[in-house]
Amino acid sequence: MRKHYEKMVQDADKRVLRALRLQNMEVGNPQYGGFMEEDGIYQAKSTIYKLSNLATAYLNQDCKYYHDPLVFERVVAATDFVRHVQHEDGLFDYVTGNFFSVPDTALCIRKLLPLVKYLRNHAQTQQEKEILMRLEVIVRSGAQGLLEEENPTPECRLILAAVLAACGKLFACEDMTKAVLECLKEGIGIVAEANNAYTARDKIIECNPDVMILCNDLPGMPGIVFLKKLMPQRPVSTIVIAKKECEDAAYNSGAKDFIVCGKSKFEFEKENICRRIKRLAGTCWVTEKKKEQISISELAKGNHTIIAMGASTGGTEAIARVIRDFKKDWPGVVMVLHMPGGYTHMYAQRLDNESEVTVKEAKSGDMVKPGQVLIAPGDKQMRIVKINNIYQVECRVGPKVSGHCPSVDVLFESVARVAGKNAIGVLMTGMGSDGANGLLA
Repeated sequence: MRKHYEKMVQDADKRVLRALRLQNMEVGNPQYGGFMEEDGIYQAKSTIYKLSNLATAYLNQDCKYYHDPLVFERVVAATDFVRHVQHEDGLFDYVTGNFFSVPDTALCIRKLLPLVKYLRNHAQTQQEKEILMRLEVIVRSGAQGLLEEENPTPECRLILAAVLAACGKLFACEDMTKAVLECLKEGIGIVAEANNAYTARDKIIECNPDVMILCNDLPGMPGIVFLKKLMPQRPVSTIVIAKKECEDAAYNSGAKDFIVCGKSKFEFEKENICRRIKRLAGTCWVTEKKKEQISISELAKGNHTIIAMGASTGGTEAIARVIRDFKKDWPGVVMVLHMPGGYTHMYAQRLDNESEVTVKEAKSGDMVKPGQVLIAPGDKQMRIVKINNIYQVECRVGPKVSGHCPSVDVLFESVARVAGKNAIGVLMTGMGSDGANGLLA
């Protein structure tokens, strides 16, 4: 862990150095204090992310920029820019994407909340108190703007509720806390409850729910048995809660999601129940078996040497579910996820603890071998090379391809070129078109 932490500190110092070079410090310029994006646009979101990097390094004793006067000056300038572009109602616009500023404001505020919380407890010097004061003005104004926004869209309701909950606690604002309950109530409605399979059957016919949460431990008839009987007659998107050994049976009976029971309250809260319900509520039911699971397992039994996979940020849970089913005698897997640097290492460690196969963040020289999954580092392009008739990965810093680094296209094209028919490609989800061209290579 110490080495990982030291790597994180080094990366933080590098981000600060890049930010210092990018910041507009031309006095009198309307964009003074902001950070220009690649397309030449200045806006709140990118500046807040850079501001967060600067402030974090300034407050961390292990960073070389700890209490650096220049960094403090740049933090002050960045907060001035943010306040300059923040609307009177506290909201921000995301100019390059859309002008629906509620979700973008929530994301901006969420980025600053850890800094505000930390400084509330640890600010000692005048400079630290100055940063806290400036951040609190931005966060409080933004939260107030979110509070007054009516009828949030389903897509932004959860992030809005999370930010208001944190700000309500931070500023002891009862109105914000109440708004969280209203926000969540509008997003998910409980239409019926049942304590046995027979009552559940009647309630499903009567209420026509979008999603059913089904506990396997039901009196009279186990939940999974009930689900298997129900699906041919009345399909409904179902999340099954049961013991780990029941997972395959749940999916085979028609479940769309699965949660292991017997967890502590803290572990259960991390399962993101609300998000999973909303995702299933917006999908259509398909009565056929899951072709994705069948295709991957069947292809893995062929004469292939490499399985190359790609997924966007939104595919992390889908990837996790697939990898948990991988077997040690399956071909070696190389994978690209659209995740930032630092996160891929932790994600790989988590999957390694949960899976039969070995999962690790790749580094140059790692061999592709059966029973192992190599995940591209979040800040490098990964390719396959063949040295002495052995497939290895090569991870290097490089420009974005198809809008991403790491890029699925880069990995897939190298696999097609080097391994050819000895490899198969699996594109789980896509961010834009990344991976589409590589899959055809």
